Amino acid sequence: PAPACTAAVTVLIPGLTITKTANVSTATPGSTVQYTISVADTGQTPYTGVTVTDDLSGVLANAAYNGDAAASSGTLSYTSPTLTWTGNLTPGDSTTITYSVTVNNPANANTILTNTVTSTAAGATCPPGTSNSQCTAVTGIVTGPLTITAPATASLGSGPPGGTVRGSLGTVQAADDRGFGAGWTATVSSTDFVTGGGSITETIPAADASYAISGLASATGPATFTTVPSVSLSGSPQAVVSASNVDGNTSATWAPAISVKVPHGAVGGTYSATITHSVS
Repeated sequence: PAPACTAAVTVLIPGLTITKTANVSTATPGSTVQYTISVADTGQTPYTGVTVTDDLSGVLANAAYNGDAAASSGTLSYTSPTLTWTGNLTPGDSTTITYSVTVNNPANANTILTNTVTSTAAGATCPPGTSNSQCTAVTGIVTGPLTITAPATASLGSGPPGGTVRGSLGTVQAADDRGFGAGWTATVSSTDFVTGGGSITETIPAADASYAISGLASATGPATFTTVPSVSLSGSPQAVVSASNVDGNTSATWAPAISVKVPHGAVGGTYSATITHSVS
């Protein structure tokens, strides 16, 4: 009989596992986001001159690349908006790529940084057009609040009917941490000053009191700050401090002086009013 020979062929399966992560899920204007890309030969074949690319176009509209990319092996190149890694891997080998971006300040509100790493290599888990979530890093930009603080209580002093009582309200601060360059205006309003049952002789109308600012105690951030030297208090909000030409986070503090004209017919007692600050 003719001799028989059994021939065998072993098929080696390539596997290039790629993952990308960001160190934070949310970031604030001016902060840094660190990215890490892991590339591992998890298959049975070696890779020679394999490339992995990271498209930063979804990041650069709201952040700046810091030019600090590094890899544990292989070489890196950057031609905006693409970061490219090229290297060799044998089965079981891996490399780690890191780089960072700095979020713009001011930044666009309600936006995200998103970018996807891909490779055209056989067996890559992040091919072009991939929907694999492990290939994409998403970081939301969170802008801070716009707030105003003022003392909870203040003693303005005492005086006789027909006189004027003057005192400091204490420190008021408006702080804008939104970071996207919007202007703001701080306002003040007040109820009437009343004592006892609030009868006519037990009431000092809010309009008989003034709110004066001699200047800002402090101001931070790139903006043009404007103060209104004096306003008569009212139940309607009156503008007292504003910021325009804003380019980032800002804050301002001031110590308003309150002057209250006491009517000639006012009865004795401690008169109280609620002075409300707001900012928008």
